[in-house]
Amino acid sequence: MYTCDTDISNIALEPVQGIQTKMQKKMARVKARLARDRYKQAILAGEIQVSGLFETDLDLIEIRAPFKSAFFERFAQGYAHYEKGTWVEAKSIFETIPDVKGSEDFPAKNLLSVMEEHNFKAPADWQGYRALTEK
Repeated sequence: MYTCDTDISNIALEPVQGIQTKMQKKMARVKARLARDRYKQAILAGEIQVSGLFETDLDLIEIRAPFKSAFFERFAQGYAHYEKGTWVEAKSIFETIPDVKGSEDFPAKNLLSVMEEHNFKAPADWQGYRALTEK
């Protein structure tokens, strides 16, 4: 499952330097796009380990700050049970996530819904994951 809990409400925007002409705005967009493309290429080439950025990138650290380690640990416990196919245990853990997080957690809610479709019993051919058929 690829999901990342973030809260951008506390992140500060960089101020715009004075009044810009149309050409300056366009050049700024082009430079930003080129920088993104270089960054993406570095990631794809293996020069940057994305998972490591969660501990070093100041913006990522800031937008994840509202979420306490207890939430991440609890979710990881539930997800481990989900992968193993011990769905009754996963259910009991995922049901506690809103209390630990302090708000609803849509990935946990989604996994509960998936497991509920199977009465909280993993299919006999369960391999620890399910094919996603929709977004």
